[in-house]
Amino acid sequence: MGCAGGWLYYRYVGCTAGTCAVTSSLWLSTGFGYILGSLLYPVLWPGRGKRQDCDRAE
Repeated sequence: MGCAGGWLYYRYVGCTAGTCAVTSSLWLSTGFGYILGSLLYPVLWPGRGKRQDCDRAE
């Protein structure tokens, strides 16, 4: 999800002159989106990724 966001940011908002550090390159923008998405994923969806123990039904 982060990679897609980085690509969309590059495609529609990015810098065409090449002077912007992150948005001037497709790879940097996509990588930055990936890292940002990885960091924000646990904050936005805190319950996902946790293993639920269904075997302990009492």
